[in-house]
Order: sequence, then structure tokens, then C-alpha cells
Amino acid sequence: VGELIGIDSPLARAARVIVTRPGSWDTGKAFFLLMGPDFVVYFAAGMFDASPFAIMLSSIPQLIIIVPFVFAGALMAKGNQDEENAAAYAEIGSVVTNVGIAVMLSMGAIFNIFVEAVQQELDEENEESDWGRDPQEEEVLALMKERAEQRQMYAQISRWSLVPLWLKV
Repeated sequence: VGELIGIDSPLARAARVIVTRPGSWDTGKAFFLLMGPDFVVYFAAGMFDASPFAIMLSSIPQLIIIVPFVFAGALMAKGNQDEENAAAYAEIGSVVTNVGIAVMLSMGAIFNIFVEAVQQELDEENEESDWGRDPQEEEVLALMKERAEQRQMYAQISRWSLVPLWLKV
């Protein structure tokens, strides 16, 4: 799993620092949980040994993103029931959807600001520093190196030019 999320990447190190910050409420943590893909973010938070209580508390602001789209859906459903005012409901629903999109885009920009700030802090530290590193990072890197060597060996021994002619036919 560490290999899949790129545990040695600057983004993963920044995510680890953000998610494991002490305290139950942290703005950076909330934006990280808001803007990442749900399963991946919460799985990574668990992998980074973040406090489950802090993660759940920091995920409450997701309502900011969810509510406009739920409201727009309700307006569309109401428009289907009330044919006489359907155009008005559709127009208001369109405006609410655009507001929801604007909220998501602005949250994404703020998320990028938080991640960039942590990555800059990380870059200011010596690259060899343990700050933000996962305790299993060396283990994962060794496994990644071993798998790369195995793939290279497999590619060499399975070349088409090495297959006997009678098998190619």
C-alpha cells in the first residue's frame, strides 16, 4: 500500500505531517480531508496512525461541499413535481450548483496552499531529515527496489527474441 500511494513522495510526506498534527481540530487537516478522494485519504490517515477522533472531527466541514449539491438536487426534484414553476426551480438549482462548484474550486485552491506550505517547510529541512518520513518508508523503498529488479529480470528473460523458433510458430 505504501508503494501505491508513493510513501516516499513529497506529497505523501506532507500529507503525513498534516494528518498527524496534534489536536482534534486543524484547518490544514480539514482541507486535506475535504479535497482528497475519500477512501484514499481516510485509508492514508489510518496508515499514518492519525487519531480517529481528530479525523472524524476534521471531516465535519464536508457539509460545506455536500449541502449545495443536495439542495440543487432537491430543487430539481421539486421542479419535476411542480410543472408550473419548473423553470424557476431549474434556474435556482443551476445557480446553487454553480455556487457548489465555486466552493469546491476555492477549497481546492486553499488545500493546495496548505500542502505547498508544508512541502516548503519540508524542503527547508535537510532532505535526509526524518521529519515527515513514515517509519516504514525504508522498508517500502527496499521492497520497491526489489520489485523493480524483479521486473527488469523478467523483462530480460521473457524477451521475444529468446523464444525458440518452433515455439513462435
